[in-house]
This record gives sequence, structure tokens and C-alpha cells, in this order.
Amino acid sequence: MLVAMYWGVVLVPDDPYDPVTTAQIRELRGTLVDEAARDFQLSDLDGQPHSLSDLRGRVVFLNFWATWCPPCVEEMPSMLALANRLAGDDFVMVAVTQDQDADTLVAFLRDAGFFGSDVLILQDPDGTLTQAYGTELLPETYIIDRAGTLVARFMGPRDWSSEPAQRLISRLLRHPWKTT
Repeated sequence: MLVAMYWGVVLVPDDPYDPVTTAQIRELRGTLVDEAARDFQLSDLDGQPHSLSDLRGRVVFLNFWATWCPPCVEEMPSMLALANRLAGDDFVMVAVTQDQDADTLVAFLRDAGFFGSDVLILQDPDGTLTQAYGTELLPETYIIDRAGTLVARFMGPRDWSSEPAQRLISRLLRHPWKTT
């Protein structure tokens, strides 16, 4: 089999994945997934329902977290920075919380600067969606492409304001990650 190198990325003929996106996922210690994202309907803090299918055509950053999870709290400022930097019609950050105490959740979000941000906060207090996605460790993040396919899974906290994270999302906004 003939294999070529491009900017340190191994290119394999007939590989359906964008090698740059794949390398960026690996750089961030993520796992390539390539399966249909499970649709869901959850309510936001105002009780308004939102579904994943409503976001089709956009790159979705889907994060599972809780205020009682120290690594989640540590990760949140970098998520907010990424959301503020890349906010627009083609990108949406969805933060699904397992918090059951609404007052604690609202106080945390207010103190962290999430009100008025471009982050969609959804509630999953019984963990039904979290379990359906197979989430094992909070925080856990899934990146979903415009076609509704899970591209990558990231277990544990990341610095989402980092240059590699921004490059990954920007790449997915500009290029399909899968050619077939």
C-alpha cells in the first residue's frame, strides 16, 4: 500500500476522513467516532424545548457537565471563550447539565458569565441523554458535523480556548471531515 506524508499526517489512499481533521482530533487526545448523533429534545433554563435535529447544518459542540464536577467547572471558562470566538450561524455550543438544583445552576452560570453568551444550556437532571450517549466521565464533549454525524469524543476536561481546539472547529466549519 502506498502511503504519503502531508504536514506530518499519514495519508492513506481511499481513507474517507480528512487527514488534517483527524490529526487535530488526535492532537487534542480525542477519539474519532463516525456514527450518527443521537437526536434528543431537552429544555433550556426557560423551559423551552430544543432538539439536536433543529441544529442540523451547523457544527455542534455538545458538552456534558455539572456544577458539582470540579473538572467541569475548570473547563467552562475555556468553553465560553471558544463559543464567544466562533459564535455564528454555523457553530453552536450546547452544554447539557446534570444539575438538579436550579438555583445552584443559575447562580453558577451567572457568576461564570454564561448569561447573554452564545452557549445553549440544556437540562438533563436525570442523566437520560448523558447515558444514551454513553458518557462515562464528566466533562465529556462530542463534536458533531453539519450532517449530524459524531466526529469526535473527548473524555475529561480540555482547554477549548487553545489554538488546537480552535483550529479543529474552524476546520470543520470550512471542510467536510468525511469524503464518502
